[in-house]
Amino acid sequence: MILKIGGSVLTEKDGDETVAGVFDDVLATVAREAPDDLVLVHGAGSFGHPHAERHGIDERTASVEGAYETHAAVARLNRQVVETLNSHGVDAVPVHPSSCGWRDGGTRFQTGAVESLRDAGFLPVVHGDVVADAHGGASVLSGDELAVRLAEEDERIGMCTSAGGVLNEEGNRLGRVSSVEELTELGDGTDDVTRGIRGKVERLLSAPSGGYVFGADEIDAYLGGNDVGTLVRR
Repeated sequence: MILKIGGSVLTEKDGDETVAGVFDDVLATVAREAPDDLVLVHGAGSFGHPHAERHGIDERTASVEGAYETHAAVARLNRQVVETLNSHGVDAVPVHPSSCGWRDGGTRFQTGAVESLRDAGFLPVVHGDVVADAHGGASVLSGDELAVRLAEEDERIGMCTSAGGVLNEEGNRLGRVSSVEELTELGDGTDDVTRGIRGKVERLLSAPSGGYVFGADEIDAYLGGNDVGTLVRR
């Protein structure tokens, strides 16, 4: 099972590397409800996005300047996530994509490292990161992309967001989204370097079984195997 928790949930958007007030409660829920096969992925939030934006690093533009600064920031958040999970009795370990991922015209990620940790009884905690780019410099490998790449055939994928799901123009949550075209009236979702809600929908539509987009108060239900939030599936 894959659970991706957005940086907007874990961090204060307008804070400078500041975790959100619900940080401990959200991770306590994960620790309490986590199945044995869970892989946790988290976003960069106010730790990584400001650095990536300032240095012009995104999913499509390689840049050498600021790569280490951005990685160091998301690694600091990852450490806090892992330490908090461990304080709640989970054997969590960090996985830094900068050490096992790269781009060379496509995205490469050595999933075996994560799978081996999971098989050994650990909870792997992966995060959005900066990876080497064969075209020069570095580019962002988002938590959304990682969540989909880490999922095995028919494995559950859930993305927890501050929006609580995919919303229509009235702000009501949609029960299901089956194509990117359905997002036309919702805006293009380009509110950060990982393309916001549109990027999540695109990623989930590429997964064999799709996935769910939901809020922090539904994490326990998702981990319990229930249908939650917006189902994104072709």
